[in-house]
Amino acid sequence: MAITVETRTDIIELVVGMFDAAPGASVLSELATSVDAGLSLKDLAITLGNSSVFTAEYPTFLTNTEFATNYLTNFLGGNPGEVSSANFTLAVDAVVALLNSGKSRGEVVYDVITAVSAVAETDTNFGTAAARLNNQTEVAVHYSVTTQQSGSTLDDLKAVIDTVTSDDATVTAAKATVDGSDNEGGTFTLTTAIDTLKGGSGNDTFIGAQNGATEGAQGYQTADNLDGGAGTDLFKITVTDATTAPLVSTTNVENFEIQTTVAETVNAANWSSPSSITNKQSTNTLTVSNVGAIGTVGVSGVTNNTSTTTVQYSASTTGDTTVNIALTNSSDAGAVRADNNTAGGGVENFVVTSVGTNKIAALTMGTDAKKVTFAGDGNATVTATLANATTIAATGAGKSSFSSAVAKVAITGAAGAETVTLGHTSGTAHEFSVALGAGNDSLTLTNLVLAADLTDSKVTIDGGEGTDTLTMKSALTEVLTNLSTTAVAKKGIANTWEVLKVSDQGAANDTVDLTKIGSNITTVDYAAGLGDAQDIVDLASGGTVVLGAAASAAGDTLTVGVKDANVAGSSSDVLNVKLDGSHAGADLDYGVLVAAAVETININSTTTKLTALVAADTNQVDLTAANAVNINVTGNVLADLDGAALTGNALATIDATGNTAGVNVTTAGATQGISIKGTDKVDNLTGGNGADAIVGNGGKDVITGGQGDDALTGGADADTFVFEAAATNGKDTIADFTMGTGGDVLNLSALTSAAGSANLTTIGSTAAQAMADNVLYITSQDTAGKDFGGADFADLFGAGKAFATTDTGASAANSFVIVIDDNAGSAAQLYIVDQSDGDAVDATDVTLVGVLTDVTASSFVAANFDLT
Repeated sequence: MAITVETRTDIIELVVGMFDAAPGASVLSELATSVDAGLSLKDLAITLGNSSVFTAEYPTFLTNTEFATNYLTNFLGGNPGEVSSANFTLAVDAVVALLNSGKSRGEVVYDVITAVSAVAETDTNFGTAAARLNNQTEVAVHYSVTTQQSGSTLDDLKAVIDTVTSDDATVTAAKATVDGSDNEGGTFTLTTAIDTLKGGSGNDTFIGAQNGATEGAQGYQTADNLDGGAGTDLFKITVTDATTAPLVSTTNVENFEIQTTVAETVNAANWSSPSSITNKQSTNTLTVSNVGAIGTVGVSGVTNNTSTTTVQYSASTTGDTTVNIALTNSSDAGAVRADNNTAGGGVENFVVTSVGTNKIAALTMGTDAKKVTFAGDGNATVTATLANATTIAATGAGKSSFSSAVAKVAITGAAGAETVTLGHTSGTAHEFSVALGAGNDSLTLTNLVLAADLTDSKVTIDGGEGTDTLTMKSALTEVLTNLSTTAVAKKGIANTWEVLKVSDQGAANDTVDLTKIGSNITTVDYAAGLGDAQDIVDLASGGTVVLGAAASAAGDTLTVGVKDANVAGSSSDVLNVKLDGSHAGADLDYGVLVAAAVETININSTTTKLTALVAADTNQVDLTAANAVNINVTGNVLADLDGAALTGNALATIDATGNTAGVNVTTAGATQGISIKGTDKVDNLTGGNGADAIVGNGGKDVITGGQGDDALTGGADADTFVFEAAATNGKDTIADFTMGTGGDVLNLSALTSAAGSANLTTIGSTAAQAMADNVLYITSQDTAGKDFGGADFADLFGAGKAFATTDTGASAANSFVIVIDDNAGSAAQLYIVDQSDGDAVDATDVTLVGVLTDVTASSFVAANFDLT
């Protein structure tokens, strides 16, 4: 029976996932024969997992955690590679758990590959990992099936998909490489003897290992002579011993690839005209000296930030020239230098082309450097400040991140997202130009605080298209605000920025005037939190204020002026507020937010914490917004809201149903009825003096109706309803009270002066009965209307009835509570009886404070009452 296309692709995907390599036509033929004979893919994975090829890559002496980490680093393209650090950790934990359960490594790898293959590429957690696997499989199919090529070594097969990531552009590039490799050359492995090797017309590969304790014991020798012949040839050097590298002579070998685990200098004096020199997955410092021709310097798969790459050109090769730096999936590499290693360096132009995601510690350049260009579809971050270059251009579609403090630097962007930091010092008149492109770009002015720091008419600060962020210190926003419109225009800030980020806590009365700094700005982000009283002038309705850290003091106040909010007839103004500090197991108090003329306030209570949230991670902000009608709360962090805003006469609704962590809110003092809706977590909701409608939803909520006749609904879980003193409580209606053990709780501590926990006496009739507890639960149907009016009063307090005489029990001369159940399991009424004015109970001593509707068919127990 012939194998199907689908099964063949599954075999190729399995090899890709297990070995980070294409199978090649010959290996694929063997594996397909086994599967066609009845071997399942899982059994094939188990067999391959026990093979010497697999155990050479992942030795059996590795612990389960070490194996999981090493395997996933290869499978995901790095640590964390194509996923976040948190998801990488989750994946490691999952693999370790499967191994600990007794599964073999081959079976666990099969499970991982199968799971990732089934993930949609749009998935926010592992979609990029799925895309990488799909893309690598596509290229492996092209190599093994379409062109029917076979590699000589595992390294050859790894190289087929080595540059393929989740980016579809890498598939096109890799296929083009495969299509160009039909003229496949030979593979030559150098020995401890003297080797004189000559390649043919194909693309030959020479392999040398520096692995001996002495030069003579190395896997290649100083007297070796390599001639690549025709084709595009490669010399691969692996260094595991720090002895002096042999001085090999090469002719017609274009590309050099070096991997070292020790600090090593390789002398290239006898390499004839190399086109490229690549640091390939090294974990230590690599220096290549005496390079006689300018070419491409590559850094590929380097993830150890101590791994500095230095390519030293001979003095005669440098001058007015350009060096290409090729970064490929090097997520955490050290500094890169490619010049003649003098103070000047001898190189004027550097072009950094990126594939995948890359970060290098520095791009080290001499004083001759004039220009740096960031190109390619991948992402590049240079951590250290770029020195000397007066022109920096981002031309590719990928993201680039870099900094400069060079005088008169000119920076331009393109379609990618650029993150630019300028480190010019304050106190000096600076000239520079930043004109970014169509991406979502960011520019940070790190130190500037004076108007004079920006030389009039000599500065350009332009975000271009996209959603762009301009970051500056609070003092600079203040001085720009205080300039005239004409004067601020000379500072070069184009009205092309959408987000203004304030990088530090401001001084008293620092102001952001968006009529001066940029009317196009719709978000103002106080990344460091408030430092004192701050102001925003003319933020557009629908704009956003971000508070990114706790205020310096709880009373620090931000006053937000929404554009035209005070204009007559303006009744639909909106302000969005985002609370997103980095929590550390404690509440963050963001201070006070004042927005006097805004009708709708939307609060997103969230966090920038990278690890899991804990219960103590909460957000607190005081609001003052007298005209607020609607307050909506979303996010994933508990929001603690209070302040004068919540007593405003206009306030109608507080809706926190979009929040997933909980809300604490009080409208105490508000005179109108307000609708308050809680979350599905634990909420603390307090109404005001009007007839409020409060819904707790899920969670064990604490609901206080306050004054007024309130409508209260607890929702799921056991909720606590808190009553005020009888004189102010009003008549609250509770819609879903659950009686019995584990049910809801009536907190009556404000209604009775008794101390201690609740005591419950159940009375089955209106006949005289001893009464010595604080809560009297009447189940009799003998009361006429069950409303404590008319004949009911006589039934309970008349001569010979249950409460005809003064109580002599625990509640003597105190208030006590009577609950009347209609015995139908659906309603109950709650009364407070105040005996403090005398011995006899009359109608003036009895007040209806609550009605319980839709009561569960059960009976009250002491735990349903809290008198403490």
